[in-house]
Amino acid sequence: MDRHGNHRKIGIFGHNIKLGQGGIREIEFFVQTQQLIAGGREPLLRHRKTIHALAALADLGRIAPDVQDDLTSAYHFLRRLEHRIQMVADEQTHTLPTQPDAIAHIATFAGFNSVDDFERTVLGHLNTVQGHFGNLFNTEPKLGGTGPLVFTGTDDDPETLTTIRDMGYAEPEKVAAAIRRWHHGRYRATRSARAREILTALIPGLLAAIANTTQPDTAFARFDEFLEKLPAGVQLFSLFQSNMGLLSLVAEIVGAAPRLAEYLAHTPEVLDAALLQVDQTPVSRSEDRSLDLQTTLAVATDYEDILDRTRRWKKEEVFLTGVRVLRHAITAEQSEAALSDVAETTIRELLPRVRAEFEIQHGTIPGAEFILIGMGKLGSLEMMFGSDLDLIFLYDSPDLSLQSNGQKPLSVSQYFSRLSQRMINALSAMTAEGRIYEIDMRLRPSGTAGPIAVHIHGFEKYQREDAWIWERMALTRARVIDGDPALTKKATALIRTLLRRPTSRSELVAGVAEMRGRIEQERPAKSPWDVKYARGGLVDIEFLCQYFQLLWGQEDDSLLVPNTLAAFVRFGEAGRLDPEIAKTLIEQTSFFHALYMMLRLCLADEWSDETIPDGLAPALARATGDKDLKALRRRLVSTEQKIYAIFEKMIEIPAAQHAETESTRD
Repeated sequence: MDRHGNHRKIGIFGHNIKLGQGGIREIEFFVQTQQLIAGGREPLLRHRKTIHALAALADLGRIAPDVQDDLTSAYHFLRRLEHRIQMVADEQTHTLPTQPDAIAHIATFAGFNSVDDFERTVLGHLNTVQGHFGNLFNTEPKLGGTGPLVFTGTDDDPETLTTIRDMGYAEPEKVAAAIRRWHHGRYRATRSARAREILTALIPGLLAAIANTTQPDTAFARFDEFLEKLPAGVQLFSLFQSNMGLLSLVAEIVGAAPRLAEYLAHTPEVLDAALLQVDQTPVSRSEDRSLDLQTTLAVATDYEDILDRTRRWKKEEVFLTGVRVLRHAITAEQSEAALSDVAETTIRELLPRVRAEFEIQHGTIPGAEFILIGMGKLGSLEMMFGSDLDLIFLYDSPDLSLQSNGQKPLSVSQYFSRLSQRMINALSAMTAEGRIYEIDMRLRPSGTAGPIAVHIHGFEKYQREDAWIWERMALTRARVIDGDPALTKKATALIRTLLRRPTSRSELVAGVAEMRGRIEQERPAKSPWDVKYARGGLVDIEFLCQYFQLLWGQEDDSLLVPNTLAAFVRFGEAGRLDPEIAKTLIEQTSFFHALYMMLRLCLADEWSDETIPDGLAPALARATGDKDLKALRRRLVSTEQKIYAIFEKMIEIPAAQHAETESTRD
């Protein structure tokens, strides 16, 4: 109305006392808005008369008594003045005259002794009404934005499309159609009237936040998908309403990180944590995480509640790490350490509670000990987003003929196998809160055919007599994560002893080359973006590292470092690698980890030039320090060629020469 009738200023000359600022319509809107919001629950508000509805609002405590008095007085005065204006020329008008003489005539007719008294009274009422009206609506986000935003009915409003286009959207019709779907309650998150009410107020800010992303139309489409997957909307929309910075964060996520956005859609409650912590100190210490999880679990009511609280805690920690990576607040190495620490903290706090629950039925085995070993990314402190946990469970007992002392006794092997399975279930069972981690047990002795928990002597025997080269390579990453201290010390020493077993260079290169060839057959890379499996990619880097450890660790166990990057640094410092090769491996390992971390965070498991969204390109380039996506791709191809040349020189060519020598002997 203000825009259409040019009623933006309050004045005495030519002011419309019905539709203008501070006029009768503002009093009516003040009342009617609150009737619409609360009238469904409060029958007292269902009055047709404005004055009666004002009284009801005051009686119910929804407005202060002085507000009721001010608006009632203004309403009566403005209605009387409206009648006087219409009686002068006997016409349907609500506008004060524009000439001084005519204003003086109205003032006298309205009972005032002077124009000054009349002006003071009129302006007093208009300003009072406008103040109360503004206080009601200024507590909500402004709906105007840079222009009209109207999404009622079924047809597009031309001015609204212009506003959206001016914001930077190339296809405003699609944006308007999606917002109408929200208003019609087509999604679960927008089915309640309250959700739609809050979302309506958020739309200008939402459109502005998404317009600030690299590809507004793509980001908006992903936000629409995000909204469609939400189980409910009121809580999340209220969070946005109280913190518009959070809305900008979600716009950034949907614009650049589809995978993180999908995760967020299924677990929107993690935004509570983001609201409090995402802009605080980016790197938490391990002891801080342990204390945080301990505090979280201290109020758990039972075992299932412990598991659900652990699931929620882990989700929040992973999400926060993901946001920090997306915003480049932490490096790839810091994010790997953080994700690894989240996994370790989860295991260390959960294992004693799982054991305590297990012992209620089955008791304990006196003198027996139990540990959990992390392999793969967990063991090497290189956890990525979506990484599973590679685990091995070991136990020891002074007497294998013993049984546990609980209500349901078990033999030693049964006891620790079931305890291990209970721990696996705690970590991986799917509930309404999701699962904590996927578990991979294929690296245990004898693989999937072997027992879940293995006696330490059986583990040693298998490693000495039956383990393949690739299993020894996997052992370079083995780390005890939690368990009884004596067995932890014993297993740690045993692992180092096993890794130092004498093995010829030719046997090692043959085993490494054979394993790499099998992987290439089973998982051929489809593009250079397949950072893990491409020739010269992460698998080749990791295999080189593990080969060097098995080769040189026989003489110097200080080189047996689980972390790949740290191991290459150690090799260089020890003079085992040519300085240029060491520099290349260190730099390119950091490069690959930064790129792989961002890809795992943002996208599904397969990437190509076609599947990398435009919105992600700047984030990828920034993560690796490149100018743009084209420059990043050129660097990626060049890096893979360099790494493969090293792998070929140190592994494949010697392996081929060894095979040829063996063939000649035969």
